[in-house]
Amino acid sequence: MSDRIFLMNKGEIVQQGEPEAIYTHPVNEFVAGFMGHYNLVEAAQAKSLFDLEVNSKVAIRPESIYVREQGRQYGEHVSAPRTGIIKNHQLLGNVIRYQVDVDDCELTVDLLNRSSERLLSVGSQLELLFNLNEIQPVRA
Repeated sequence: MSDRIFLMNKGEIVQQGEPEAIYTHPVNEFVAGFMGHYNLVEAAQAKSLFDLEVNSKVAIRPESIYVREQGRQYGEHVSAPRTGIIKNHQLLGNVIRYQVDVDDCELTVDLLNRSSERLLSVGSQLELLFNLNEIQPVRA
């Protein structure tokens, strides 16, 4: 892979930089979707889910959402827990991808597939935590 990327949309450069910087800080929805899967959350939902005041949509990657584990300590950069209900799951080899409904917002959550014992069933409730350092505002 290149050490510098120029991402174009309709003949215009929309973002340039190192691959990691583009992946972690996309400037708009196009870049976020091009560089992998993102959850796009409306500004009003961001307030309710993350307690963030924003004027635009925000993006959070599925791997930046954690399932709360009893006894584990989380840093200050992690949100308060939000209860969600699993709507669907998909086995993707070493990753389990869940579709989770949280406060009428459907989010994709990726967890490492450590064993079949870890598979959470459709309809199960779980508590989600969000890495606030990895939530990015994005333009349309």
